[in-house]
Amino acid sequence: MHNSAMLRMEWFIKNYVPQDKKVRVLDVGSYDVNGSYKELFVGYKVEYVGLDMSKGPNVDFVPNDPYDWAELSDDSFDYVISGNAFEHIEYPWMTIKQMYKKLKNGGFSCVLAPNTMIEHRYPLDCYRYFSDGFAALARWANFQLINVTV
Repeated sequence: MHNSAMLRMEWFIKNYVPQDKKVRVLDVGSYDVNGSYKELFVGYKVEYVGLDMSKGPNVDFVPNDPYDWAELSDDSFDYVISGNAFEHIEYPWMTIKQMYKKLKNGGFSCVLAPNTMIEHRYPLDCYRYFSDGFAALARWANFQLINVTV
């Protein structure tokens, strides 16, 4: 996990996740390769669910279909986060649509992905993102945008 990604997600959590209210968080791409966002929720009343495509450290749920998470109820998470995973997803438009479906009305999402970096397959390396591209992807999935930055 890159330090900059940890700092950005930490900022999101401090500014959008209440410490005194129980909330559900879905972390998309949660497999702990070299760090996890789960540790940032220490001290919060969070039910954390780590989702990834294979079992491993920090993975609570592996969907039967990577682009249809039917086993998880729609509108069931207060927060859906993802960091350093979208560059590895072949069909990110399908993933972001699933994220939107699992998010409660009025919930928040934070998605982080690199816009530069050397190729790093894990197991694939498909995309790099800029603000306009990420904004278009989010709008396509019906998200209301608050902030998109590089």
